[in-house]
Amino acid sequence: MEFEKNLTELEKIVQKMQDKNISLNDGIVLYEKGIVLTRKALDDLSSSRGKIVLLKHEMDKLIEEPYNGEV
Repeated sequence: MEFEKNLTELEKIVQKMQDKNISLNDGIVLYEKGIVLTRKALDDLSSSRGKIVLLKHEMDKLIEEPYNGEV
């Protein structure tokens, strides 16, 4: 859920930065927050990708091994 939370916050930041009346200082602060959130989101994606690769590898092993009826 952290990924979704970060993505939602990034969307809010983008909306705020599109305001033509935003001050330079506020824009810089928002930009900095956006970078931090983007880094976290990319880390979450990378972690999830790693988990998916491991699970796929386990599934491939299960498919390759003949089922002998034992649990």
